Amino acid sequence: MSANTAASLKEQVDRYRDFAKSAPQLRAADLGYTLAMRRDKLPHRAFAVLQNGDFTETSNLARAPPTPSKIYMIFSGQGAQWPGMGKELIESDFLFRRDIERMDDTLQRLIHPPEWTIMGKSQA
Repeated sequence: MSANTAASLKEQVDRYRDFAKSAPQLRAADLGYTLAMRRDKLPHRAFAVLQNGDFTETSNLARAPPTPSKIYMIFSGQGAQWPGMGKELIESDFLFRRDIERMDDTLQRLIHPPEWTIMGKSQA
């Protein structure tokens, strides 16, 4: 949920809580989709856990930072990844591709650089 002010966000949380109680047929996934995909992302934000038609938990009301946080993706090397999993991101997201290229450049400047590259592995 999001709003322009902390006060309006609190009112919005209360309205959604009341709505959830009055609509037993409401599916949490439907409400979550609507809030995430069909509503503006305003500066004051909160989330709630909806279970059996009731908000079981509500986050603190918070003001979002003016610029998005950096997101880091770390592949553990313990089998949680699969061949080609970053391919779509490399092809569609310039910033992601640039970061992969920078990591490859850093690896190749090591005293004993690997014979492989991240970019080469991602295109397999």
